[in-house]
Amino acid sequence: MIYVLQDEATLAVKVGFSRNPKGRVAALRTASPHRLRMLGLIEGDAGLERSIHRDLQRHRLSGEWFEATPEVAAYLAELFRARAGSIPYCRALTAPVARGPPRRRDRSGGGEGSQPPRVSRAVAARHNA
Repeated sequence: MIYVLQDEATLAVKVGFSRNPKGRVAALRTASPHRLRMLGLIEGDAGLERSIHRDLQRHRLSGEWFEATPEVAAYLAELFRARAGSIPYCRALTAPVARGPPRRRDRSGGGEGSQPPRVSRAVAARHNA
């Protein structure tokens, strides 16, 4: 199961995989100094998680944590919409930008107003599996 969390203090978004997402989220909440909000769950495996991470690479802050940009919000909304039947619940991503962590340099050449990352073929193919 793929889980998506948001740190309410920094607004950073974590996309992770766990066979026991409830236990994993509980452990993360215990270890975090900030409140973590569950945004949603998506049926999928570690391969799907890696594909999502690749799609969001230019928004990566560290490890499995990504900046909460409008592009990331649009990507996740599309992903959740595509998998609506398998998500027990889903909350809207808090869009960032005034309160979020400092923006990392955009390595893609796109800037404000750039297009959101597309759900890659690898991710789309796994949706249909």
